[in-house]
Amino acid sequence: MYIYLAAVLACPCRWRDKGWGILVGIPAIFLINFIRVATMMLLGAYWPDLFEWTHLYGWQALVIILTMAVWIFWAELFVRPRDQATS
Repeated sequence: MYIYLAAVLACPCRWRDKGWGILVGIPAIFLINFIRVATMMLLGAYWPDLFEWTHLYGWQALVIILTMAVWIFWAELFVRPRDQATS
């Protein structure tokens, strides 16, 4: 979440756009993390042999990819149209 926040704040755009990035991104990352914890709980309860691999490799990569996707979604939706309008 801190890396996402740093990426939003470092983006050269208006503070209003940065606010939207924080307002949209932080709850999205919380939701991703909630789903991660819920699936890890279910894996630990029903398929404990898959727990360690999923925890160490699967979800770490997926959280990074999904967080990047949230940032790209924000940048494309809020930042890019303003850059094109000014050029």
